[in-house]
Amino acid sequence: MARVEWTRQSGEDVEHVVAMLLCRKFPTATRIRPSRGDAGIDVLVPLEHGHAVYQVKRFSANLTTGQKTQIVDSYERLAASELVRALDVREWHLVMPLDPTKENLLWFRGLGADASYSQAWDGLTFCDALAAEYPTVVDYYLHDGRDRLETALSSMTDILRLEKRLTGGGPIQPAEAIDGLLALDDALNRSDPFYRYSISLGDTDLTREEEWLVAAAQTSDGSRTVTVRVFARCAESVVERPVPMSVRIDPAGDTELLAKLRDFTKFGVGFTAPDGTVDVDMDLPGGLGGSLKSGSLTISPARRKGELVEFRLQVLDPQGATVAESRVRQVEFSEGTSKLGARTLLAEERDAFTMEIRFDLETQTTTCHFEASDPSGRRPEDVVAGFRVLKALCSPNLFRIVPLFGPPEGTAFPTVEVERNPWVTLARLVEVVDEIQAHTTTRLTVPDPAVVTMKELRDLEEVAELLRGEVVSKPWDSFTLHLHPGRATPEMDAMTAMVVNDLKVQVGDAEVALGYVQMVIPAARVRPGPPVLHDDHVDVVLEPMNEMPATLRHTTADPRPTQ
Repeated sequence: MARVEWTRQSGEDVEHVVAMLLCRKFPTATRIRPSRGDAGIDVLVPLEHGHAVYQVKRFSANLTTGQKTQIVDSYERLAASELVRALDVREWHLVMPLDPTKENLLWFRGLGADASYSQAWDGLTFCDALAAEYPTVVDYYLHDGRDRLETALSSMTDILRLEKRLTGGGPIQPAEAIDGLLALDDALNRSDPFYRYSISLGDTDLTREEEWLVAAAQTSDGSRTVTVRVFARCAESVVERPVPMSVRIDPAGDTELLAKLRDFTKFGVGFTAPDGTVDVDMDLPGGLGGSLKSGSLTISPARRKGELVEFRLQVLDPQGATVAESRVRQVEFSEGTSKLGARTLLAEERDAFTMEIRFDLETQTTTCHFEASDPSGRRPEDVVAGFRVLKALCSPNLFRIVPLFGPPEGTAFPTVEVERNPWVTLARLVEVVDEIQAHTTTRLTVPDPAVVTMKELRDLEEVAELLRGEVVSKPWDSFTLHLHPGRATPEMDAMTAMVVNDLKVQVGDAEVALGYVQMVIPAARVRPGPPVLHDDHVDVVLEPMNEMPATLRHTTADPRPTQ
């Protein structure tokens, strides 16, 4: 593409093209439309820390006194604005297709000698480099698409070479299709300054999240599916070339769908309308628009990107002491189309649970809903803090969201009064596996709660009590002694017995050895009757003399005498 004749373009075209070139260079940039409060900002670019401000001017010849005055005015509007602090401005760039003279540089350097941010003059060389890097932007705005059309026709010639090979009657090898497919991709993506396109065969998943994905269209011949995905090249793409769409949803008496639509219009909650309920008219880039009748529709809130917004979620007892705490991060924010409500979705830092907060602007109320994740297969230390929070969310406790750092200041809200906290059993399972994990080098994961019985959970908790050094009392009914040769048969009517066993526990698919357990029986007797004789041992049954329980203790050393 030939070099841009900046001096022959209108001032408005120069500013528009340069601003869009900057947006292509910095895809997350925002183009600020002129207003009384724009503070002299044309393009705002997020940095790793803070922002860079780009002021675009149309000047392409030697600066006049009046033009210098305009530049000074723009600079001083920014310098005097509160936005410098609010946006943490780190850089200010003057951009125009004019390189400075020595005199210009001396004048420019005197603009902001006391400024807290750096200043740069990005002139003709900079603008020409941008135009060379993104020629489709220049072509679209300044050349009426003539170069774009020539490029597309040239690429189509390469594609037709493959077409001739396909229609020539002979078989085609997969390797022969590569050049044609690359030419097709190049033809699709060489000309559009706002969007790029990706074509796949057999890929039917439209639910996965991809950065800059704007829309996806599918077509099928019954056995094969072609998917075309449309990606924005920068944040301003959807502003310069919007994607209008009209949708008609007929719930047809579906009360569940009606409720979802109400949540969508009020709070922006995502939903899926099933097959046969949706008619859509859309104008997608790349000629992919059209009408869809009796289809389905899924609308999902945008996932939050960029800087992580984190808080602490604390559960307090009635006296205000913290009983459980975990970090949460904001992952979604949405507003209803009615502008009468909004919602935000917070996720626990290890994804143990989500917390949805809905703000009803019509009734001036706020509601919270917690949802536990499935801990199956998770490492217990990863999710235990989150499940302790869920376990503590019951009356009379309170909860609050506070800043990640600093004093925990925030309004405390009451938890919902329920007869039974639905997360207590899940939390008990996670906590007990976490406690057992501290006593073994075997990697444990949380077993599927759906297959763990209450008895198995209580047995695990009993093991955890023993590992803590506690003495566990439990009733017993009888047990059998295997007496090997040389061992005398007990004949006394009353005795105190101590039984030592290996302490092993099954946690999901893992069997863990945790030392030994001593069981002391305070009052036992031999069950009347002759002993049962075997080839290598004799079985004697002990039974309790009263209701006194046995006591169990854990030990890491084997207390049994060696042979």
